[in-house]
Amino acid sequence: MVANTPQSVQWLQPTIPFQQSYPYSYYQIQQQSIQNQQEKKETTEDSKEVVNATEITDEGSELVPTDELVISEEWMDVVERGYRKMIAKMKKNKRR
Repeated sequence: MVANTPQSVQWLQPTIPFQQSYPYSYYQIQQQSIQNQQEKKETTEDSKEVVNATEITDEGSELVPTDELVISEEWMDVVERGYRKMIAKMKKNKRR
């Protein structure tokens, strides 16, 4: 097979139906948490303002699904619990 054919490159780009059926894939949640960590490192304000910033992301404000996607309450609870654990861990590490 020639390297330039679209078929050999196709696996690099996830298909649209997959993205629609799994709006919050593990990869996206991981990327979001990495992005949140980078934003926290960039903030040079005092810790109280950073805490307020984490409370906003706790609600999942950046992970707003499009109109077509409906996510079950259970799954949102799982995601929220994961974020709360992650944030608690980060606060604990910051105190050390």
